Amino acid sequence: MTSHVPTAAVGPIRVSMEEPALRSIVVSDPSYSVFDDSQLNNITFYDDYQAISGDAPNWQAYLIKRPYPLWLINHSTHWRATCRYNTDGTLYTDYLRASLEDFDIIIDQPMMIKGILLNAKSNCDTGFCQTYPFDIYGDAMQDKELVGHVFHSSVTSNPVQCYMLCKDDCRCLSFNYKENNDVKYCELNEASHFTHDSFLKSSAGSRYYNLRRFFHGKRQTSCVDDVSCTNGCCRTNPCVNGGTCTEICEPTSIRYNCSCPVAFSGKHCETQLRSCQDHKAAGSNSSGVYTVRVDNKQTFQVFCDFNSEPEFAWNLIESFNLSNKHRFQSDIVFYKDYQAISGDAPNWQAYLIKRPYLLWLRDHTTHWSATCRYNTDGTVYTDYLRASLEDFDIIRDEPTMIDVCRLYEYVNIRGNECVNCTARTWYKKGDYPLHIDSYYQFGCDFDGNKTDPALFTEDNFGFYLDINSKFRCTSSDSDTTQLWIGGK
Repeated sequence: MTSHVPTAAVGPIRVSMEEPALRSIVVSDPSYSVFDDSQLNNITFYDDYQAISGDAPNWQAYLIKRPYPLWLINHSTHWRATCRYNTDGTLYTDYLRASLEDFDIIIDQPMMIKGILLNAKSNCDTGFCQTYPFDIYGDAMQDKELVGHVFHSSVTSNPVQCYMLCKDDCRCLSFNYKENNDVKYCELNEASHFTHDSFLKSSAGSRYYNLRRFFHGKRQTSCVDDVSCTNGCCRTNPCVNGGTCTEICEPTSIRYNCSCPVAFSGKHCETQLRSCQDHKAAGSNSSGVYTVRVDNKQTFQVFCDFNSEPEFAWNLIESFNLSNKHRFQSDIVFYKDYQAISGDAPNWQAYLIKRPYLLWLRDHTTHWSATCRYNTDGTVYTDYLRASLEDFDIIRDEPTMIDVCRLYEYVNIRGNECVNCTARTWYKKGDYPLHIDSYYQFGCDFDGNKTDPALFTEDNFGFYLDINSKFRCTSSDSDTTQLWIGGK
């Protein structure tokens, strides 16, 4: 008979349990009440009660004996309420139905909260449950909204609908409910005032709700420390690219977390880390060796500099000390194939990145730069240069002349500097590796003769046939030169 519950049996659910969840869904006035009989007011299915004609189902006055519902619930999934079933059968006007998993009227005792309340329940498969109590008035932060974390917006008719959307989406931790010119808006947030307090702002007419969550045993009051709670958020496998989902049963935290494989990041491991810039954007701020991923799923390691210039991230493509200069001579140019040197193992003494890796990084960068002794001094702007790949592409463009005035954003050689200027640059396969001869001006903006002490035919940032010991890259055999590509 539980499939056809007479109307009288529904009354105590609405009143004696003070269950405004039904009121908020069925009637608009939360003070509405239709059952005043004191006997019915003391009847709840989750507690003992006095049966009414308990062995004789009828339509006029019947309430099943308490042991029977406890048996039937083990073989049922839903409950419903109907009107005049005995005369009209099932009509969907004046009708409701709910899942026992979401709202168990027989086992679970609801929290007693004044106002309009929903107390939805889910995921009791493991013997532990999560409930989502919602007090439409008591939970509201009036004239407040959480900004900057909205992932879904929609038009709804009331806060309860917004609450249900939030409850059913594991990304949601809170929601904003707004009314504007009779249109009611629901905004779901992937954060809350617990996780991002500074984003809770004043907003006239808005209401902010935190999604309250409680975890408890099916027959206990709360989860204990040595028991692993679950919330069901990993059932749909929200993590992509091989990420591992972990459910989190903390009332104020995110509801799940994705642990990402190497070279992926993001809330759902959706971001492929293709360069040092991607690692910086993902939150990395400590310079060092990182793994990046190419589209064919291959990975390689690159040294990343995150700290030398504001907003920039740099990928190391070449480094050598002065004693190894002979290994980095005229046959090595970046626009043609070359033999890599320790191409999979970035180091400071003798390293030249594999060319396929270089071409991959070029597609994700905008600038190149040269430094001296980065391994010992970090980035020092004395003896330093930087150029835009748009102005001077050392990887894609093949020079037609051995030496030419090239445009740089910044050049500094022993304190002699220029900004957005040209400097005489030598670069051609079979003749010269990339470098500047600072002594020669030859119509370019940068004049190395102003550099004290100036050395005739001095080579800077490469080649090093003629060496000036005052230049930081060539003060001793152990001093190093680095070339980088990167961007913001």
